[in-house]
Amino acid sequence: MKLRFDKYLSILKLVFSIVFTSITTFLSFIPLDKIGITNICTKILILIILLVFCFFVSLVVCYCKSTEKIWSRGSGSITIKYGDLLRKAFCKRCIFSKNEGGIYIIPVNTHFDTIIEDETIPNPLVSNKTIHGKWLRKYMEFTNKSSDDIQKEIYDYLDKKEEIYSLVSRRKGSERLYPLGTCVILYSSNNTSFVLFALSHFDDKNNAYVSKDSLIESTHKLLLFINQNCQGKKCYIPLMGTNLSRTGLSHKESLHILLSTMDLYNDSIFSPIEIIIFNKDKNKVSIFDRSKLKYLK
Repeated sequence: MKLRFDKYLSILKLVFSIVFTSITTFLSFIPLDKIGITNICTKILILIILLVFCFFVSLVVCYCKSTEKIWSRGSGSITIKYGDLLRKAFCKRCIFSKNEGGIYIIPVNTHFDTIIEDETIPNPLVSNKTIHGKWLRKYMEFTNKSSDDIQKEIYDYLDKKEEIYSLVSRRKGSERLYPLGTCVILYSSNNTSFVLFALSHFDDKNNAYVSKDSLIESTHKLLLFINQNCQGKKCYIPLMGTNLSRTGLSHKESLHILLSTMDLYNDSIFSPIEIIIFNKDKNKVSIFDRSKLKYLK
């Protein structure tokens, strides 16, 4: 994992400060001469060992650090973190992944389909390998609702908001087609809510896809929706547009687009936002590896 030099330098300074303050305090009570260390070469060797120790500890701390806060203003902030968004959202009594409540963003298709299909079926409606499919399974288990119940819950929300849609004839799944960027709030428990975020289209072969331009435009809509509907609650967002979304984006490019969009529209951010990168993707993107942003300072 590539480390940002300025971040490493700040951690190094902190480690140096702690180590040498502790040593200075110790030596003020017990000088080296009194414990038999009088040779100048030995003292230099001890100093070199301490320096190497500080460098090593700083490197380990920087490498293992799983959170990076990159911007804050008023009640709004942006943090990047390694973790598991769904585990965090649905965890009940887990020591290592405490449920803190908040708003969890789930990218879905523009039909808001709720039927999960096995990978043995060509071009499944909702793949169980996507965050959409994984969320559906957990949400059904957690709320004891069927896919039809969840579909009705989604429709009820959208109808109440009078969201415009088109009717599309399909062999299976929802025939309602909503615009990219449409959002639906579903409430769970433990002060936890989910925002289903229409991010990808289906082509005639039932393959999900989204263009880079659409990803940027939709992310802007998401920020506006969070600002207007989430009442300052903390929001958790996964990387979007990778893997089965078929944008051709790497995880690094996905993070850059997400941050750049937030950079451009930071005047719409009034809630704490945490971008969660899946733990297993640490080798694909670093939370410190980001381009210089103009406004997020």
